[in-house]
Amino acid sequence: MSEYYTQLGAQVWEQEIVPQQITNNVYLANIYSEQIIAFIKDYLNVIGNTKIEQPIHILEIGAGHGRLTFYLLKKLEAAFNTLGWPKKWIKFVMTDISKANLKTWESHHALQPYFESGWLDMGVFKADESAEVLLEKSKCTIHASSLKAPLIVIANYMFDTLPHDAFEIIDNQLYEVELIIKNEKLLDNGKLEKYFKNAKYDFVRNKISPQYYEDEKINQILECYIKKNSDSSFLIPIGALNCINNLIKLTKDTTMFLISDKGISDYRLFDERVDPDISFHGSVSMMVNFDAINRYTNLSSGQTLMMGNKGADFQVANYIYNLSNPTAQTKHAFNQSLATFSPQDLFDICYLNDKPNKKIKSLSKLINILNLAQWDPNIFYDYHEILLNIIEKNGISIDLKMSLINGIEQAWNYFFKLEKNQDLP
Repeated sequence: MSEYYTQLGAQVWEQEIVPQQITNNVYLANIYSEQIIAFIKDYLNVIGNTKIEQPIHILEIGAGHGRLTFYLLKKLEAAFNTLGWPKKWIKFVMTDISKANLKTWESHHALQPYFESGWLDMGVFKADESAEVLLEKSKCTIHASSLKAPLIVIANYMFDTLPHDAFEIIDNQLYEVELIIKNEKLLDNGKLEKYFKNAKYDFVRNKISPQYYEDEKINQILECYIKKNSDSSFLIPIGALNCINNLIKLTKDTTMFLISDKGISDYRLFDERVDPDISFHGSVSMMVNFDAINRYTNLSSGQTLMMGNKGADFQVANYIYNLSNPTAQTKHAFNQSLATFSPQDLFDICYLNDKPNKKIKSLSKLINILNLAQWDPNIFYDYHEILLNIIEKNGISIDLKMSLINGIEQAWNYFFKLEKNQDLP
């Protein structure tokens, strides 16, 4: 997987091979920015405005194409300007395993102003292995305990591609599930563009003890699952947990993780005994066991904030480790944003079978939907032909024209060129 993204770089998104829209949109960026602003306010309530000597670092792991970074920077810039906060209070760092992606970011029209201002930096970082990150612009290194202020980590559509361990519980006995690739030799040509599509594999089950890991907290989670689910299958997101443990060491202060991914947030939603579900989309991904990360965070004396809708396949979570101050505003912002409505709800409204809803015949209803989506450029682009057809057929009133002009200005404000087949201008 690491080599796949290293080889192909940004083209996996430019050619729309790997999905990205549900985790890279203006709506989700707004949720994240509100969380970050609330978290900073909680921090300021304790230390006061005059004592921020080192910036709060925002580290995005697996930034990929960079679109979410741009959306977040736009949102944070607007918030800082409104609140009168100095920009030096935060430092945004994009990271990825692919050096090719770093070159793409550096030359991208939308990101260049932020690099030039010093608000944005970048570096190579392998999420589940790296213990430090060298910043390409400032030439300094973030390493263990080098940060004195809080650290905010963003992982979007990232944990599902890190290593997972698969298990089954059969008659209250725990089994590990090993994946065996049956045609490995045929695939060993060094080029990974079609590797996963052509792989043939099988699974082998071995009875094990729940004392499986060196980390006793994960063993406690396994024991809990055995007690609660007599027959089930589940994953342990071992790559995500390794990533969390590596990153919390970078600062002597609090670390907040903002996570979005497809996943399962409650053990009662585990499947009965089935083979692990692997999704193929150029690369591969698996459902993240948010329930395990929740339990691990709680066992680590951390704080967990989860969406109200546990049944959604797409989940957004906030995990806070080494908490050093109250987080009332952070909790409030999260609950206001995600107690009921979520990014998945937005996309379920906007799309039917992954296509724009052509049943919408009313211009006012279509504008309502685009307002709800905060005129995300991708969603606007997907609907622009429907929009034009309605206007050509029925005309447009002055009030709807003003709404449309306002929306188009919003869409253009967040324009980030990525997909080669899209011509938003």
